[in-house]
Amino acid sequence: MIRKSVSFAALLIFAAISSPLFSQNRMEKIERTFDIKGDEPFYLELNIDAGQVAVKRNSNPAQIDFAIDYSMNEYDYDFDFSENNRTLTFFFDKKDWVDTDNNDGKAEIEVWLPANVELEMRSKIKAGEVRMDIGGLSLRDFRLKIFAGEVVVDFAEPNKIVMNSLDINIKVGETQLRNLGNARFRNADIDNGIGALDIDFTGDLPESANAMIDLDIGETDIFLPDNLGVKLSVRKFLFLSDVNVSGNFRKSGNHYYSDNYDSNRKGLDLEVKPGIGELKVRYQ
Repeated sequence: MIRKSVSFAALLIFAAISSPLFSQNRMEKIERTFDIKGDEPFYLELNIDAGQVAVKRNSNPAQIDFAIDYSMNEYDYDFDFSENNRTLTFFFDKKDWVDTDNNDGKAEIEVWLPANVELEMRSKIKAGEVRMDIGGLSLRDFRLKIFAGEVVVDFAEPNKIVMNSLDINIKVGETQLRNLGNARFRNADIDNGIGALDIDFTGDLPESANAMIDLDIGETDIFLPDNLGVKLSVRKFLFLSDVNVSGNFRKSGNHYYSDNYDSNRKGLDLEVKPGIGELKVRYQ
């Protein structure tokens, strides 16, 4: 009788852990730390299929930290770290995109970046909510590609070094780029597909910087600080683009010049290719 009871209980446990409800709740939390030694630039790549992603400045100036809270049945992860080659690649893969039975899986990823290590950073995220508070770092190059999601990138403090290039490509979603001047980029390429885009160029740009903004569909607001001289070129997409440039600009030929363009030592050459939707360019 006891054996039959144990066997019956075992069957119940097996059925429970085999059910979709149980598998959805198989959670794991992991933390990983990578010490970054030496003065040479370091290459970091994030390849993330889906999730809530937060990137922040680390309190440890020479350390990269990860914290991941995820559903084990839906996701896999891996790290490829080479201390000699000064590279770290993080993979976070969704196991089955077409399995509609497990839509409630959790994926939260936090990354803390060192302030005193010169970084070349590449991120490719297929879907999710992304928040990057990355002011006060030492980014040499920054590339972010997102296929679908809500995105906020904020440089609340100036980048410690001049950034060679900044490349942001969003296919679908709402995007906010805050204090982008603090990225201290020399060249920026921003490509927005479908969705609203807000860009704030407030911050400590180098004396000469170039930015290209390519838009497809959606409303775009571009904010410029008073201390920035701007030369603006707008390549309008026929009658489907509604372009509104504030009165702080004067038009000469094919370009707009801010009133302080000739007197300001900091200048931004800004080229915008508006698509279908409203484009507003104005000083704050």
